Amino acid sequence: MTALLEAVRSHVRAGRSNPAFDDGHKSLSWGDSALAIENTIGELERSGLGRSPVGLDIDHSTGAAILLVALIEAEIPVVPLPPYFNEAQRLAALGNAGASACISGCSLDDLTVRFGAVPVETGEADLPNATAVISFSSGSTDEPKGVCLSADHLIAVATSVCDYLGRDLAGRHLPVLPFGILLEQVAGLFASLIAGGTYLPLPGSAVGLANPLRPDGKQLLDAVIRDGATSLILVPEYLAALVAAMEACSTRLPQLTLVAVGGASISPALLKRASLVGLPVRQGYGMTEAGSVITLEDGSTISQGESVGRSAATSFGWRTTAKSSSMGRYSSVSSVSLESPAPLPQGTSVASTSKGHSGSTAGSPTSSLQPSDATSRPNGSKRC
Repeated sequence: MTALLEAVRSHVRAGRSNPAFDDGHKSLSWGDSALAIENTIGELERSGLGRSPVGLDIDHSTGAAILLVALIEAEIPVVPLPPYFNEAQRLAALGNAGASACISGCSLDDLTVRFGAVPVETGEADLPNATAVISFSSGSTDEPKGVCLSADHLIAVATSVCDYLGRDLAGRHLPVLPFGILLEQVAGLFASLIAGGTYLPLPGSAVGLANPLRPDGKQLLDAVIRDGATSLILVPEYLAALVAAMEACSTRLPQLTLVAVGGASISPALLKRASLVGLPVRQGYGMTEAGSVITLEDGSTISQGESVGRSAATSFGWRTTAKSSSMGRYSSVSSVSLESPAPLPQGTSVASTSKGHSGSTAGSPTSSLQPSDATSRPNGSKRC
């Protein structure tokens, strides 16, 4: 059992009254969530999937979140597929990871997630031990690059995010980034489960992301208001769409306590507009190899684009070791492990113009939502 399921069980023992999940139609208590995870582990064992990697090509839902946790608990490596991957990228990711099947739909029925797994013909991949999630991004070349991450690593990152922000900040988190994006899985779902918040897994079509490359800011705004969201994780394009909708409608969102933004650098002009409409924006920086989150602003000052904050690690810094192995011509996969922290002076910040992993800026993607053929932009303001 990982610390993720243990956290869910601890909330049951503590008698937390808020639901663990609320999809706008039905909520799920902590006790029922623990039972659903356990039942789904049994369903996975009966499915005959074995221990080969499994692709997940699904949208947000309570069932999808339960399934992801159950797969990790069952020690079945997961390959979440971003919705913007084209068919060639999708097949390359599954093939390079050595996936034996892909799940493209699931539902929660009688506290058990039912799913259909379609077999995939791939060769066996030599994955590092303890691989739990294989996260792929298209990078700047359209060739999927995969990173193998352990459950302990991802849960450690999520726990550090909770400790850095303060667990009293856990409220109602609305996932906006697609289900296949590591940043949302770790800093959204896992952090919410650890801190005892309520996760609001609405499908992309309900939050203005029917097409993740063409965000509908007005629909996102409506979802935040309707479902009482208190926290969001966005990329700059989604922030721009939300700000434009708020400006057009003269609407404010006082219930929001955190709008974390990463994935690319944010222009000072957009940060100023976000501040004027009252959004509590905090810039962050991360790398897939580090489990998504490395730094985050602490919220003590208004974000102005001069920094992406301090290390979110409890001891102000991690040292990572990476082991790379080839998985075909499309990708190389790294196994990254946490070692004892390499302390940074307290208050050290990372300038948004400094170079980060692979020569990208410090505001560069934790999980990019902009494949090289993407030319879309936010819809901008819409009539209220």
